[in-house]
Amino acid sequence: MDEKTRFHQLSNGLVVLGKEIPWSQSVSYVLHLPCGSVDDPAGRQGCSRLLTEMAARGAGRYNNRELLAAFENLGADATESVSNTHSVFRVSTLFDKFPEVLRLTADMVLRPRFPEEEFEPSRQSLLQEIAALEDEPARKMLIALSSIFYGGLWAHPSFGTPESLRAVTLDDVIEQHRRLISPQGAILGIAGRFDWDNVVHLVGDLFGGWNGSGRTLPEPKEETAFTEHIPFESSQTQIGLIWPAPSLDDPLSRPYRMALSILSGGMSSRLFTEVREKRGLCYSVYAGYSALKGNRSSVSCYCGSGNDTAQEALDVIVEELQKISRLGVEEEEFQRMRTRLKSDLVIGMEPCSARASAMVSDWFFLGRVREMAELEAEIDSLTRQKVNDALRRYPFGPYRLAVLGPKPLQIDPTILG
Repeated sequence: MDEKTRFHQLSNGLVVLGKEIPWSQSVSYVLHLPCGSVDDPAGRQGCSRLLTEMAARGAGRYNNRELLAAFENLGADATESVSNTHSVFRVSTLFDKFPEVLRLTADMVLRPRFPEEEFEPSRQSLLQEIAALEDEPARKMLIALSSIFYGGLWAHPSFGTPESLRAVTLDDVIEQHRRLISPQGAILGIAGRFDWDNVVHLVGDLFGGWNGSGRTLPEPKEETAFTEHIPFESSQTQIGLIWPAPSLDDPLSRPYRMALSILSGGMSSRLFTEVREKRGLCYSVYAGYSALKGNRSSVSCYCGSGNDTAQEALDVIVEELQKISRLGVEEEEFQRMRTRLKSDLVIGMEPCSARASAMVSDWFFLGRVREMAELEAEIDSLTRQKVNDALRRYPFGPYRLAVLGPKPLQIDPTILG
């Protein structure tokens, strides 16, 4: 039987979520901190990424090499990343090493050294990531696609631009830490083999003295550009469409995402079948849902095609999007996808790391954690009628289009917006 999620909140505001898995030999935890790319100072985009990079280059009593060695000696797999809303620390380790490893993470969060000699290497690593975009045209196009949809602060990639990174100083990074790294809005999700009472005591000991005030997320800024062409000399054209989707807390979100899975969920999906299998117009095509706090969730659709076939590929994709919105889904594909979603849920939630991530995500978006039984019941309760009702309420579109390649592509302007 699946264990219930445990909950504890420190007096300083830090939320602690726990999923005990007694038979596991490991523990995974995810710590969300309220410091993302939307919080970067004007003209200094990339500051939050530099902050997480510097936190991993020395903390507490450890210098850079000593901190890396400490994680490795404990057999821990630790990564850091920055989204538009959060800095995220993800760690997996053996269950008996968990207390020692969490102490290292606490050092990184609360006591980073910010060594001056590590600042320029940190900046150079992000500049290298930006330079690598020239070898990743699909990623470059998707960044542009996000920009024309979200706009403003929400459109900036976490690594910033070469100009903004060069403007960031070490003092900016230290101030970002002082201003934003706060227990107010922080969420720690832990899954695996542990004793909950011991965890509550450990977290209180490590993070109980942490103080700080909360922040208010800025509103996304509506952009006026509906299309963008990025000239890029290549034999391939990268195509991206993006459109609004219901937020994760909308009751129609689950049936809507079921329709999206029928559109793009494996080799039997409509996009794969119509664009790739039947016509051979692309080497990759898919669509995915992206949740954002508030009413700015979206679906992004990607297609990589040859230059000579790109326009036809875009036409077929739009045709399929309009068709499923207009006519709904068929019973056979609905039943097939419901079985697949159930399987994906069970298999996908087996790793402790997936459980920890799901808990933190649920708490951030919904203010509660959905148990496995509830998620399974959501899928079991789906009907073809509910899916088609969701499509009527939220038809795919209006679209924004980004194209990276030698020439722009054409789309009916009446479906842009």
